[in-house]
Amino acid sequence: MKTVARKWARLPEVYQVRASGDGVWGFWTGKGDHGADVFCAPVAGGHPEQLTFGVDHHEIRDVSGDGMQLILGQSRNGSEHDHLLLLDRRLGNKLRLLTPKQESHFLYGGAFFDGGVVFLADHDYATGHGVSGAILWWQDLETGARRELGRLPRLGAGPEVSPDGKRLLLNVSTRAAGSGQVWLWDGALREVLCLGERENTRGTWIDDDQIAVVSDHQGRDRVGVLSLEGGLEWLGGEPDFCPHEVIAGHGRWAVVSHDHGQVRAHEWRGAWEPIANPSSRRSFLPWAALPDGWLGEAYDADAPHEVWAAQPEKPRRLDVFKGPGTPTPRDFRWKAPDGAEVQGWLYLPEAPRGLVVKVHGGPTWHSEDWCHPWIGFLTEMGWAVLDPNYRGSTGFGRDWREAIKLQGWGAEEQADIRAGIEAALALGIPPKVAVAGVSYGGFSSFYAITRMADLVGAAIPVCGMWELALDYQATGQDHLRDYSIEMMGGTPEEVPERYLNGSPASFVDQVKGQVLVVQGLCDTNVSPENAHAALRDLRAAGHKPEELFFKDEGHGITRPANLETFFLRAQAFLEKSLC
Repeated sequence: MKTVARKWARLPEVYQVRASGDGVWGFWTGKGDHGADVFCAPVAGGHPEQLTFGVDHHEIRDVSGDGMQLILGQSRNGSEHDHLLLLDRRLGNKLRLLTPKQESHFLYGGAFFDGGVVFLADHDYATGHGVSGAILWWQDLETGARRELGRLPRLGAGPEVSPDGKRLLLNVSTRAAGSGQVWLWDGALREVLCLGERENTRGTWIDDDQIAVVSDHQGRDRVGVLSLEGGLEWLGGEPDFCPHEVIAGHGRWAVVSHDHGQVRAHEWRGAWEPIANPSSRRSFLPWAALPDGWLGEAYDADAPHEVWAAQPEKPRRLDVFKGPGTPTPRDFRWKAPDGAEVQGWLYLPEAPRGLVVKVHGGPTWHSEDWCHPWIGFLTEMGWAVLDPNYRGSTGFGRDWREAIKLQGWGAEEQADIRAGIEAALALGIPPKVAVAGVSYGGFSSFYAITRMADLVGAAIPVCGMWELALDYQATGQDHLRDYSIEMMGGTPEEVPERYLNGSPASFVDQVKGQVLVVQGLCDTNVSPENAHAALRDLRAAGHKPEELFFKDEGHGITRPANLETFFLRAQAFLEKSLC
């Protein structure tokens, strides 16, 4: 079993795919010996190179035009208290600290701009104190001198530099929780697009005077183009496709959509034209534009994800990673109690021993046909795995995504999950059921062991919310409270019954099965106070929960050695609890 756990804990992964401005180099973040490291390869062909070898994760924030320098983000033990680093390939991949290592504030972005780097932080480096909202900073790459460019009422995504290198685009929320507006810096900060107090709008540069916009405008997800000299023209959206984000560069742009558990990408050429998948894998996600194509991630459940250059003359794979794959999943559909159709992915090993439901986090996210280490380990251990796209998930239209807000967390989306369990068991899978997941998946695991005690015998919540008012108050990221407000319809003081009724803690007396509480102690998203409270409450109710804490993890279990430990412990727990 240890060999299997080690294999899946070290499954190669791909994310944050980037291209140099000249299109010569491709970069991506993958799994190193201790966590996330940065790799690169020439787009025209050549052996990939690992650029970083850190004890802590390295994440790509920006790449210089010639690909010789990168701005990286890093935090200690995944705490998300980031600092910025400059990686210089001309100096043997030397790393130089740009902003101080710290554990006091949050820093978003990091882009090359006007001989320096620009970023947002909820910290005033001049006074050394935190601020309410965020400051837009410029820092000289050579001297380290900083200059404040402006202030925003809330912390948002990092700034994006215009193609001519003269202006900055920022996507922030300055109105109702969950809304989004597009701002511009051209010597001063100003709002350039607000489609409503509650509508969520995000922009991406197409050229120096046009911004591609994705928004849930007037009750439907849409994509369009905003001209800074004119108006906004809508070009598509629901019901034809569900736009999620825009990728642009070299005078071209494409929209990525999540459609019923699959990723799609279309380039705008006066009409929407699908981007061809250059690989034999079932999905291709473009991450960056090339002069004559797209650089992206090709994937499915059959093998580790790959980096591909989708070019018309000679498509090419850039990475050389090899590793195991999971069973090809079944596109599984079932009916919720209210008659709505729910989609998910069902992974079936030969002669399954029982069912583990792996609930994705977010909840504003989704699951796809992809190679996931948890699923690979569990299926190799003989467990069937259900990966549901419950209401609240992206990729099924705005109404499905927003439906989770009608009653708040712990309501209809959990009924979707329960119905999925029942539908899977109806196929003949033995009725030995566990629920596991990270973040919102951790919350759903806690929910299942309290509110589905007649059906679920074991739960493995990882960095999950146990008591929703506690989670709201204890989070280390103040700006995340807006997400709770958006999802729950108010603060714990404004809608206390929603927080109380949605909290697994309120139903601890209903627990019948076993619980393994897993937590990263450096988690600033879902505070470890949730895990401590769950253990106290469960023990006070006469239960004997198990615990697995990692002192060098944040929001999730990501280090290969820790993931191996987690897999071994989870399997032993499932054997004891269900078999």
